[in-house]
Amino acid sequence: MKDTVRSVLKQMIRSEGAFGIRSFREMPDDSFRLETALSEFGHKTFLKYEATRDNEMFRIEIRHVFGRFAFDVPPTAAADQLLKMLTRNTGSFGETTAFIGAYPQGDTVYATLNSVHHFVTA
Repeated sequence: MKDTVRSVLKQMIRSEGAFGIRSFREMPDDSFRLETALSEFGHKTFLKYEATRDNEMFRIEIRHVFGRFAFDVPPTAAADQLLKMLTRNTGSFGETTAFIGAYPQGDTVYATLNSVHHFVTA
């Protein structure tokens, strides 16, 4: 399955940038870090996949890290901060369903836009 995902990513890169993926790097946890047009602004995009034992179905999770939460600001400013991040990321996944999450890494908590897709291989 990893070879299939790798092959699809390579095809997406060759598609004249239609998908916005410039390159990818395999990560130790079997996920992929994607280089996109937003990477130059500090955004990070990860793709993780899971397959059933028989490879009949698989799940793709896309996590787009686009900002960080500052806990040292007043609650009203924090809410304003989150709303600004949300409005700047409208349409990041086109017409797919996505949800906002918080991704802790060390002492920093990052805001993420997450999207999960399920596929049948047959």
